[in-house]
Amino acid sequence: MIFKQFRVNIAIKVVLLGISVVLCALLFYYAKYVSATLMAVIIGFEVYGIYYFVETTNRKLETFLGSIKYADFTANFEADNHLGKTFKNLNQSLKNVLDAFRKTRKENEENLQYLDTLVQNVSVGIISYNQEGEIELLNTQVCRLLEIPKIKFLKELESENPEAHKAITELRPGENYLLRQGEDKHLAIKATEMKLRNKVYRLVSVQNIQSELQQKELEAWQNLTRVLRHEIMNSITPISSLVSTLNDIFEEEIKRKNSGPISDEVVSDITEALQTIDRRSVALKSFVEGYRNFTRIPKLAVETISVFELFSSIQKLLQTELKKKSILLEIEVLPKDLKLKIDPNLIEMVLINLMKNALEAAKKKEGSRIKLRAFFETGRYPVIEVEDNGPGIIPEAREQIFIPFYTTKPGGSGIGLSLSRQIMHLHHGNLSLDTKPGKTVFKLKF
Repeated sequence: MIFKQFRVNIAIKVVLLGISVVLCALLFYYAKYVSATLMAVIIGFEVYGIYYFVETTNRKLETFLGSIKYADFTANFEADNHLGKTFKNLNQSLKNVLDAFRKTRKENEENLQYLDTLVQNVSVGIISYNQEGEIELLNTQVCRLLEIPKIKFLKELESENPEAHKAITELRPGENYLLRQGEDKHLAIKATEMKLRNKVYRLVSVQNIQSELQQKELEAWQNLTRVLRHEIMNSITPISSLVSTLNDIFEEEIKRKNSGPISDEVVSDITEALQTIDRRSVALKSFVEGYRNFTRIPKLAVETISVFELFSSIQKLLQTELKKKSILLEIEVLPKDLKLKIDPNLIEMVLINLMKNALEAAKKKEGSRIKLRAFFETGRYPVIEVEDNGPGIIPEAREQIFIPFYTTKPGGSGIGLSLSRQIMHLHHGNLSLDTKPGKTVFKLKF
């Protein structure tokens, strides 16, 4: 509507200019030079009026677009309302648009202020930096947790907290890293990457998990105490009972010591009781030895090894048992030259333990098969899987199978899977289980 009125005004002015030009020409033609000169002056004013009218609109639009470009919404377009309804309507429309931009900017600023306040006051430390190491975001909590001042570049962190700098720079996206800061801080550091305006940013979160660790430690001690109490009482109770029985036997024999030699039946009872005591004592000693082995894992001796050679070694170690139980072992390594930076002895121990579990499960089914494979999950993390086509693990055991001393096998120690998971944690990896009837997969993720 505004631009239609603009066109009408221009058309009227042009028509009036045309009429003035014709009148001026006629006056000159009839030699009325004074009137013609006056008309020429009028024509000049009309031309200037059209130019000023158009230029005013252009300047107004230029000012409006400049206000948007530079986010300067203080411009006022009401000064020339006296030029007519067209300009008044145009000014009002431009003012409405700028008011809308002004309102949007205010809302965005309020949202940014809210988010900044939120980020600065959360209990999780947050630090974000670009590929050049320039820090874009650093909240108060991360300064408190890492005990550093406000910094502008990531390299400044190296002088303030070398351990934190190393952890943050070497941490791969999606990984977790535990960092101890003093006696009361266990920091969980996690990194992720994002792309914004064709730039790659890394976002790192830092959280003190000391209270969670203490809670888990308490739960672990409670579980351990429960297991120890159960196993020790299982051995001590019959021993105590048998010792009491032996004491009763000897008291009876002492009372009737003059009646003759000890009978064969009494000797047999004493012998059987002593053998039982000895057997339970050996079992208790074996249990304590198993606990000691579980708590004494050696330090890692890391080296780069070929996964295919590792699998071949496992196959040679177990080939006799595989053949004896008629179990097919399938080996798959993708790519063939896949290498891992691990402690080969400890990982071999884990794989042997998992393979023996798979052998036990697979032997219960005709056409038994075990798959040993390695590959890159999501193209980034190396994974080793041990899969068998046995009956699977019962639901009751799935949640407890990694608890120390828990076992579903007769005569089992219950420390194999717990020890294996602990070894994987030392490698900053994880051991997980996926099972259903006819398929069980143990996954080692590095």
